[in-house]
Amino acid sequence: MIVEPVDDSNQKLPFIDAVQRLGVSYHFEKEIEDDNDLYTTALRFRLLREHGSDVSCGMLELYEASYMRIHGENILDEAISFTTAHLTLALPTLDHPFPELVDHALKQSVQRGLPRARLGNSLLQFAKIDFNLLQFVHRKELSEIRM
Repeated sequence: MIVEPVDDSNQKLPFIDAVQRLGVSYHFEKEIEDDNDLYTTALRFRLLREHGSDVSCGMLELYEASYMRIHGENILDEAISFTTAHLTLALPTLDHPFPELVDHALKQSVQRGLPRARLGNSLLQFAKIDFNLLQFVHRKELSEIRM
């Protein structure tokens, strides 16, 4: 799914997010590389809105992204405050499944812990197999250390 060609790279983004949340993105590092920068993303958002597209403002995504700040990025410190206040106010008015997502994010941001993604069976099966394989490898390594 990650390597399939698509006309719109935004179609892949939710899938990539889910792969990362399941902890299996290390298998797809080359495929996940993204050439877009914040300028390109903001420009795309503005142009889509100007042409009447119903593009979500992504308040929750901005909140999560602001936790990826590095020292000295004061604008992202302000973004955390701004989005926290607005998400807290909006929480009672949101439709399912957003109240759960926003509530979880406000309690534990993506930087501090990823919630389990809700996905199709094939990706979940892949994540389970990966988990079991890693568990097997760790057990084997531990048994070799003990010898």
